[in-house]
Amino acid sequence: MIGCDYSFEKYIYGDNFKTYLKKEFYFDLDDKHFYYLIDLEGCSSCVQKNLDMLEELVSTNSLKDDVFIIFIGSLYIKDLEGKFETIFLNSKCLIDDQGKAFLYELGLSKPLLIKSDSNHYKSWLVSDFEIDKVKSFIKK
Repeated sequence: MIGCDYSFEKYIYGDNFKTYLKKEFYFDLDDKHFYYLIDLEGCSSCVQKNLDMLEELVSTNSLKDDVFIIFIGSLYIKDLEGKFETIFLNSKCLIDDQGKAFLYELGLSKPLLIKSDSNHYKSWLVSDFEIDKVKSFIKK
């Protein structure tokens, strides 16, 4: 269940997201997972803050089991490769290194947390100022 205290809103691109997962990853969207999409080619501070947060959660085995991380694009910040590898090896990840997500009109301009509840989609477009709030939400 998605609580009222969080910044989730109706996600109008849910069907596009479902198609994206199916066509690019042969993966079916289900109601049991959250999907955290991160554009690795986005602004450096945004990428760094998100990778720092995710690395901390996976390093302490604190990331909820129902969170899938979808990395989009290629990591261009060499200093973050170790963090990326830690996250990739210790969590549920999908990698879209060709950035095909942008072909599906997903509303991705910042990191995006998506949840499906019986084909009703909710999303949270995560600003740098909300990372701690997201962290508390996806933490065990």
